[in-house]
Amino acid sequence: MIFVSYSRINNKSDDCVVKLVNKLRGLGYNVEMDEMIIQEKSSINFTEMMSKSLKTAEKVIVVLSESYKIKADSFLGGVGEEYRYIISDIKANDNKYILVSFDSNFTTCLDKILPDYLKERQVLYVDLNDVESSELMYKLSGVKKIIFTDVNTSKYIPKCHSVSKKTDDDCIFRKSEFDYINDSTIFFDSRIRDAFPGVRGLKIFDNPVECVERLSILLKPPLYIKSLTDPIWYFRGHSCLQINSFAIINKNKVLLGHDEYIIDKIGVYINPDMYYRDFVYVQTKPDMTCGVYGYDNVDDGYEEFGIVGDRFITRAEYDDGSAVIDGIVVQVDDKAELRTRHLLPYNFILCAKFNPVNSSLGDEITQKYCEGILRGELTLDDLVKKIEKLTRREIFKG
Repeated sequence: MIFVSYSRINNKSDDCVVKLVNKLRGLGYNVEMDEMIIQEKSSINFTEMMSKSLKTAEKVIVVLSESYKIKADSFLGGVGEEYRYIISDIKANDNKYILVSFDSNFTTCLDKILPDYLKERQVLYVDLNDVESSELMYKLSGVKKIIFTDVNTSKYIPKCHSVSKKTDDDCIFRKSEFDYINDSTIFFDSRIRDAFPGVRGLKIFDNPVECVERLSILLKPPLYIKSLTDPIWYFRGHSCLQINSFAIINKNKVLLGHDEYIIDKIGVYINPDMYYRDFVYVQTKPDMTCGVYGYDNVDDGYEEFGIVGDRFITRAEYDDGSAVIDGIVVQVDDKAELRTRHLLPYNFILCAKFNPVNSSLGDEITQKYCEGILRGELTLDDLVKKIEKLTRREIFKG
């Protein structure tokens, strides 16, 4: 199935989108849009419908327009919900999404129609009067527009006077992360160098948008491989947890597991000689309470709650698998997602599972120095110097 994401006009479907859908269906492609589903049901949960359509679709056509950009960048309405899902999924499934415009002059107004998180991605022009010969058809059909010559089995080798040969040690950090690796510190070193090329020693990034982009590379899927089921961990004092999921909520907010974080800045430390010491320091801004508890803040500095579509429920309701929504008791155990928000400034460290900080002494250091940095009594340089003194784990594989 192919799903079309677009911005409705005055709460009505776009005639151009309807024309495109009908044309593609007439050409033998199973294309759907929201209007088709709305007509089939008398009562519909839009958020649930859009989420299901985006997840099950083999391809998603995103129709760009000024209205779409405004709603997407502001995360408004149905477009905002769809856009939220798209930006969290597009890096892992970039062949799934096709950006199109019905305006032949779209290249002159890209800034007005292309949402922030989709910038630099390819946009295709679709002539509604000649859909058959459009670039879109090649993308949907999987047919290659240009056939390239097969690689000759006999490789041509030019003559050269000398060749400098790299050793295995020179290449250790550039091996594919899908090769057999059984050391979490090598896995993390490969990721941190992908996300922060050229960094040696400590470097601070204080642009939240850039920080989110860099974190999305560091924590891109897969977050585990066959030989390593949990290579990247979160550490702060006695709190530690494996990282098994990452998503972008908006341009400066991320979802790490079930924790929501508004990114303030990050500090990246790469030791060029002892890769097992690499880590990323993350500092976050205080978030707003979700509102279900009736207070503005809490002494613990965080709150746990559930989210069902666009509605919030208490942690107790989440645990019970049932909640009161609009005065009606609703079963939510298969729909609710657990979330945590930090209502005060917060910080933590991301690193390999068997980084030296994963120790009893490391717990004491990260607790003391993370709290000291937030109070302005210590610096990130102080933390680096302290971590540098930790000895390498005797058992570091896994």
